[in-house]
Amino acid sequence: MHRMTLNPQQALNTAMQFMHTRKFEQALGLFLQLEKSGMNDHRLYRATGSAYERLGQKYKALQYFKRSLSLSPNQGDLLIAAGNISIEIDDARKGGEFYFQALKLKPEDKGVLYKLATNYLRLKEYSKAFDAFDKLVKLEPLHSEAIVGKSKAMGHLQPSSVTKMLMSALNAKPDDTLILRELAWCYKQQGDFGKSIQLFQRVVDIDVYNIEAFEDLALNYLDLGDTALALITLKKGLKLDFQHAKLNKLLCRLKFELAEEDYLDHYHQMPRNSMSINVFADYINQLISDGNLTKAQAELRNINPHSNKYNVSCSLQLSIWEKQKQFEQIIRFVRCSQKSNQALPTFLIEYLAKSYLGLGEGALALDTIKPLVQGFPDNQYFMALYSTALRQTGSSEYDNLCDYDNLVFQQPIQLSSKSESIDSFNARLAAVIEELHITKQQPLNQSLLGGTQTLGNLLTREHPVIQELKANLEKTSKEVIGSITKDSYHPARKFVDNNFSIGSSWSVKLNNQGYHASHIHPKGWFSSAYYVNLPEELKQNSRDGSLHMGKPGIALNSELSAERWLKPEIGSLVLFPSYFWHGTEPFSSEGNRLSVAFDLVSK
Repeated sequence: MHRMTLNPQQALNTAMQFMHTRKFEQALGLFLQLEKSGMNDHRLYRATGSAYERLGQKYKALQYFKRSLSLSPNQGDLLIAAGNISIEIDDARKGGEFYFQALKLKPEDKGVLYKLATNYLRLKEYSKAFDAFDKLVKLEPLHSEAIVGKSKAMGHLQPSSVTKMLMSALNAKPDDTLILRELAWCYKQQGDFGKSIQLFQRVVDIDVYNIEAFEDLALNYLDLGDTALALITLKKGLKLDFQHAKLNKLLCRLKFELAEEDYLDHYHQMPRNSMSINVFADYINQLISDGNLTKAQAELRNINPHSNKYNVSCSLQLSIWEKQKQFEQIIRFVRCSQKSNQALPTFLIEYLAKSYLGLGEGALALDTIKPLVQGFPDNQYFMALYSTALRQTGSSEYDNLCDYDNLVFQQPIQLSSKSESIDSFNARLAAVIEELHITKQQPLNQSLLGGTQTLGNLLTREHPVIQELKANLEKTSKEVIGSITKDSYHPARKFVDNNFSIGSSWSVKLNNQGYHASHIHPKGWFSSAYYVNLPEELKQNSRDGSLHMGKPGIALNSELSAERWLKPEIGSLVLFPSYFWHGTEPFSSEGNRLSVAFDLVSK
């Protein structure tokens, strides 16, 4: 670091030369000395923020950008930079405010308008997102990203109009792969897999290197139950880009569910020094999930501390320690990682909170997780961790948050045909669903153990009995949700008077000794279980095969037991908040426990 032997202007010039030659630490040292000497100039704070940004210290960078803007608020490009950093550090709300201010300076700046519109989507402010994208489309009618963004917002406001809008856009740009993919996804969500596959294939025909389209095609084939074509499609895509993380991950998952002996062989065959960061992380995470911690640790030791994989390897190391219940080690690591006056990244706060919970330090866990719950009030996993901390501390707030008596429902579904019995309906339904269970073992890295799960989104299928089931479930769910008392400050009760829809859906077939490990549903608001068929043994008075709630699905030194059990009954629907820890008890039977599950999402 240079001492202040230069006058301020000379020091500033030297610092800027350091910036131009990428000597960011030397530049930062001079900037900080100039600030300490009493210089109070928006250009100095801007340059200091830029140096911190180049050094990867996002929080510090944002702090200095804000100081620069407080002295000179009309710096449009700096407002955009501050918005970008805010989103990178998971503060989308603040990022949107910066973009909004930047747009005031240049109301027709298409780049800023697109960032603002996309951020509204991120925040689920769909009306604002639609208006912003619509304005952008009016400024540039053939802006593909804006057209797709507008369709995504419209999907939450006027879903019936989306397909028509995209078809109109496609007439103007018939070979636009972005619009083609979005339209294909619309048909997929409607259950029209034939049209969806045609459009995704058209994308590949237009752009053979559009690797995402290979993933889309494979997922469609899985929805149709054609695992052979899905495998062929994935391998074709990987021939074009063997480093594509999503294709590798999907191939890994499919091979596992088809019970291939070495489902990780495509990872094993990759040269380690050419693995991309995401592929490397997926591979190591899978070794950790399999319990192969020795190999995972060995792979991490081969990472060059100065390589671009180092930060990822830190996260993976924390995952290994968590699996080994080395909570003290995690806490020491996180505390050593925290720089003065700099907030921890979200993932480190999460590890810290789980480690305190693992040690039974509920009060420390509560203080750690509370800011995440406040910052991400709809994050179901953070809410589940928060509930665990409340329970460990014996807080009365736990009983309100996890009100099993008033927020867990079990009742018979309402059939659309009053002349048909529930047994007759379930017999028709079971015959169809059984044919959809085409895999040989449970999904990879999920709560299900000892059974199979259907592929794709079950309730989007066009089969008449599946659509009957969907209508019955929607009708019953509407009645249940309508009975809940609204509370704007409660994470489950606050949306009860809003419209809701069924998000993801699937069927589970549990075999002898099968069960669900305790878990939550991160993408839901309310989650469910509908019982289609049960072995005779489960009708007896025991907890075998029962759904239990309250047992945390994270590593704890002192286990917290389940607090509520529900006996499954054929034809009954169970609904409960998605952040409730839940799982099932194993059972002994030659018969199968067949159920349907789905997540309700608030609009």
